[in-house]
Amino acid sequence: MGKSFLSIATMSIAIILVSSLWFVSSKEVEVTAEWALLGENDTIPAGVHVRMDMTTGEKWVKLIDEEEDEDGSSGESTTKTNVEVDAHGNVVSSSAMDPTSSVSVAVSSSTKDKDGAVVIDEDDDNNNNNHENNEPPQDLSLEDLNYDYDMMHRTLSKLPPEEQERMGLPDVPSTSKSTYAQDRQIFEQRMKDIWLARQEELQFVQEEIVADLPKLLKHRIDMISSYLEAPYNQLVELQDVDASLKGRTYEDDDDDDENEMLMTDIVLVLQDLEYHLSDLDMARDFHTLGGWPLLVSLLSTSVHEQPNTTLTEDLRSKVGIIQALASWAVGTMVKNTEDFFPFAVEKFDLAGKEVSAISLLVELLSKEDCENSTRHKVLYALGSLLRGNRLAQEEFVMRQGPQRLSDLLVGMTHGHEIGDTKLIKRILALVDDLVTDVLLHPGLQTTVEKDVLESLTTPPFCESSVALLGSVTSLNDTIVRTLHTIAPYCQWEELQEEKKGAEQWLDATLQEHRNNSEDTDDDDWLKEQTNMMESVLQALQT
Repeated sequence: MGKSFLSIATMSIAIILVSSLWFVSSKEVEVTAEWALLGENDTIPAGVHVRMDMTTGEKWVKLIDEEEDEDGSSGESTTKTNVEVDAHGNVVSSSAMDPTSSVSVAVSSSTKDKDGAVVIDEDDDNNNNNHENNEPPQDLSLEDLNYDYDMMHRTLSKLPPEEQERMGLPDVPSTSKSTYAQDRQIFEQRMKDIWLARQEELQFVQEEIVADLPKLLKHRIDMISSYLEAPYNQLVELQDVDASLKGRTYEDDDDDDENEMLMTDIVLVLQDLEYHLSDLDMARDFHTLGGWPLLVSLLSTSVHEQPNTTLTEDLRSKVGIIQALASWAVGTMVKNTEDFFPFAVEKFDLAGKEVSAISLLVELLSKEDCENSTRHKVLYALGSLLRGNRLAQEEFVMRQGPQRLSDLLVGMTHGHEIGDTKLIKRILALVDDLVTDVLLHPGLQTTVEKDVLESLTTPPFCESSVALLGSVTSLNDTIVRTLHTIAPYCQWEELQEEKKGAEQWLDATLQEHRNNSEDTDDDDWLKEQTNMMESVLQALQT
């Protein structure tokens, strides 16, 4: 068990490593017949013509002309050489390279080696003879290669600071020092060692780790299943949940016995799962492997209970944390991705009851004993599932989700003290987003859009929104923005007293803005706020 866990822990570390190696804001460029300058992290497809200026480091790319394809030359003056470039086209090694020359090469699938590096054959006499005799070019040893160490350094310097520190990336030697020659020799040897080590790491991850990603997901699914089979026992055994939430991870412990204990820690499993589900392919595979219903079921309080057992206050607190983490993972997995919209309303049986992610999130949000820390994650998940998703919005209305949001807002705004201001912001922002979505994209499902608009502009919700104006300074921007969206649809004739108070606050604030317009450092913000306030005031007075 310990060795199995250690292998999975190593997998997680390696996946983080490969993320930093492969995904540094890169994109594959769309190549045309005209020369185009490559960006810092652009990647290139096979079958293109690349020109590299070795003086400036700039790389240009275009499609290969028919004449070039047939003759292997465009008639331009270029120097052919043997070079290797990384995934972004950066030159990392070369032979017989004139630093003042430009290099023009054609990249095809055959020019890429097993590590994905582009290799351009040097067009010297030896290689020409070999090609004429149908013999492959002679391989160069590492000692024969003339590495571009400065280019290596620029490439690796784009990695996160912690990764640079891990590999021990040195500074480029200063030419002004008397020890420059010696420092340069040490620098080049270090850069060569680092580069070779990085290639080995990439190769290891590609061969050993990436192929095992489904195993990692299956393990997480098995851990959730194991928890659901005997939740009470695992809740009792769960050690220091608060410490787990503060960043304890699998790799923190090297002892196999301790790792075996962590294998049963549902909190750590969900934390790790949320990280992996941020990747679209991992999220899709997780659903294909049957993990979605299991993850969603954790939102239900009933699955954490067992016959003949009673959950103490401490155990209920742990259940709340698990539900918060499950909500977080659900939101991250869908995260407004259209292909995953059906997941939100996907039905499955839970203890003889038909449920979905939307229904369980609404149920959890409305529970009186639900902690606000859990509600934050529930609102995050609802936002991810509802934005732009008419199917989810329809079920949200059917499950009285808007009413639950209104009840929650009313409960936090009525009384002597305002409740969790961050939670209020989340509620208002979600309502603003949903109403804006319906108004900006009408006609997708007219009945659903009408229901969403009406259910999120009820008198209790509009009353609570205007009642908040001026109560907490940090809330004013969010309140004004939300009222700017919903005010034209609120039934103000039923809210004369609240309407009057809002008008007075808006008038006073607008006058203050006009008086201070010359003293502000943010003219754009002031103009936007002023325009929205005037719009709200007009809606109130109509």
